[in-house]
Amino acid sequence: MSTLKVAQEPMYLRDVEANPKPSVYRDLLENAKSSGGDYWQIWHLLAFDPEAAHHLAALSHTFMHKPSPLSSGLRELIAAYTSSLNNCEFCMKAHAAVASQLLGDESLVWSVIDNLETSTLATKEKALLRFVQKVTLAPA
Repeated sequence: MSTLKVAQEPMYLRDVEANPKPSVYRDLLENAKSSGGDYWQIWHLLAFDPEAAHHLAALSHTFMHKPSPLSSGLRELIAAYTSSLNNCEFCMKAHAAVASQLLGDESLVWSVIDNLETSTLATKEKALLRFVQKVTLAPA
């Protein structure tokens, strides 16, 4: 996330934005606002219902890390790539960080996000991500 101050557009859910509950997300929002820093709008939703945020994190962890034919690292890379296609910087960076750790190759992760075709990702995995791209950008 940039260190430049970016004016935050008001949310469409004003009651959510105006009623954060005590949580790490409320602390993050308050710290960002008081320091003039940037923050992601999703923090408002997470601060509004920290219990739901906990369940969302648990659900994500389950999908990403339970036994599967796809490694956890590849699943995190798929999530990072999908989030980049959806222009969700928060999710992209979160999944990219985990994928980098699990795959042990941060440059590979960012090369896939920047340009799948020129990345050094294996051919079989590139085919999977091309399919992900197709269903993300043109689901019909």
